[in-house]
Amino acid sequence: MKNVLYEIEAAKPYLLVEKIKILGVAGQRNIETGKVEPVDKVYISADIASYLPNISSISK
Repeated sequence: MKNVLYEIEAAKPYLLVEKIKILGVAGQRNIETGKVEPVDKVYISADIASYLPNISSISK
């Protein structure tokens, strides 16, 4: 996750992760055994702001 966030923030135009929420998904109940089985999923939501500096000031 750290690498993904770095790639987002290091790209151009600049993308700034303002807020991030990561929630684990509840397991699924097996109909045959009645037991809850783990699920390899998460929900991720983020507020992202972008910034593109004046290109002429970058090239100087």
